[in-house]
Amino acid sequence: MSDNTIDQSNSRLQTPATGQSKGAAAPGATAPGGNAANPASTVAGNDTVQLTPTAQRLAELETSLNKIPDVREDRVNQLRQAIADGSYTPSSERIADRLITQELALTRNRR
Repeated sequence: MSDNTIDQSNSRLQTPATGQSKGAAAPGATAPGGNAANPASTVAGNDTVQLTPTAQRLAELETSLNKIPDVREDRVNQLRQAIADGSYTPSSERIADRLITQELALTRNRR
């Protein structure tokens, strides 16, 4: 059994051997080298959390993906212009092929 004690008034753990205490830091606190925009590590008293390089990379990729628009405005404008000037001629064969491919994929997923 440990001789650690918990100070209930401020939720800090007192370690008898070192006299050091550990507890929760203020919300949003970051470790040296970290910041709110890139929280590579956060502080909870003297405790730190380090994100793995993989987790950091995933966070960067997520940020990059969030910057990509859901709609390709340039392509939409090209199609609108083509429809407006009568130059848009969709291939009925290509549309049929894609509809059949999509339906087959959906049917396979239901099984």
